[in-house]
This record gives sequence, C-alpha cells and structure tokens, in this order.
Amino acid sequence: MRKFVTVTILIIAAALVYFLFHAQLFAAIKANPATASIFREITGQTLLGLFYISVFGSLFFIFFPAEVPFIYYCLLGHNPLIVAIIAVVGNLVGLAFNYTIGRLVGQGLLQRWLKQKYLTWLKWTDKWGAALIVFGNSVPFPIEPASLVIGGLKYPFGKFLKWSAVGRMLKYLLVWLVFVYASHVLLPLVTTYLPLNATII
Repeated sequence: MRKFVTVTILIIAAALVYFLFHAQLFAAIKANPATASIFREITGQTLLGLFYISVFGSLFFIFFPAEVPFIYYCLLGHNPLIVAIIAVVGNLVGLAFNYTIGRLVGQGLLQRWLKQKYLTWLKWTDKWGAALIVFGNSVPFPIEPASLVIGGLKYPFGKFLKWSAVGRMLKYLLVWLVFVYASHVLLPLVTTYLPLNATII
C-alpha cells in the first residue's frame, strides 16, 4: 500500500509540474537545437515525428496510448503498413529503455519486495514471459511499466524485443481492422439514421 501511495504521489507531482510549468518547458525545448529539431518534426507531422512520438509514448513515465498517433497518421494519408513499422520501431526503442532501467536497478528492488517469491517469479517469467509480452503489447495494457519488471527479472533482451515487436504489430493490425470496419461499415450505418456533416475519412 505504501508503494502505491508513493507512486501515486510522484505521478501527481509530475502532472502538477507539467501543468504549472509547461510554458517554460516548451520554451526550454525550443531553445535547445536538438530538442527544437525533434519538436519541429513532431509538430510538422512528419514520419520522423511519428518515430519520436512512438519512442516517447513507450517510456514508462509517459502515459500515452500508442493507438492515437497510429490512427492520426493513417488519417493524414500515410500508408498504414509504413506507419505501423515506424511506430513499432519507435515503440521498441522506448521499451528497450524501460527494460534497461529495470535490468540495471530492478533486480535488487524486486528481490527486496518479493523476498522468497522472487525465484517463483523468475520461473513464471521464463515459462509465460513470451505470452505476457505479446499480450501486453497487443492490448491496452500498461506494458511500459511492466517492462521494468521484466528487465528486473532478467528476461532475455532479444526475446523481449522479438515478442514486443510481434505484440505491437498485432496491436496495430487490430486497430487498423477496427478503424476500417468503423469507417466503412458502422459510420455509413449511423449516418443513414443520423445524418452527419463530417465523416471520418
């Protein structure tokens, strides 16, 4: 319970800092040549900007649904397959960062928290890790913070990236199928009974 309260307080504090000082934050970003370039790519809605968004959105301390930029860039007219590949590569960079942090500092913390259960978790991860990683990356599941734990449990890095890529591609495929179904089947059905002035595509 104490850990949950601590994490909640940190999240609230980070949100307050952002909302109170976001103008100064963006000013600092624009003042630095490197971050200003990243900011221009994102606001310019380029594919490189999509890559940056995908990296940042996969970091454990940023809560941003991966489906949003994917659909948005598809709506801009980009090839969905290209968008999915770029998004997956960006996601993997962010997830690799999370995994590395967990690998560096997570093992000691997990051993302290789990105590005798640590070995049980290791065995469980060895057996079910692939399924968990694919599932966590393919559904709206907080796999970003979970990747810290996976790193702390020293799950093989290559397997982590492989199954994360599979899960993310599956996620974007499912999102694309739902999007196509909604825009070509559900929307016309709705507009038949409730005429709308705008359409999705």
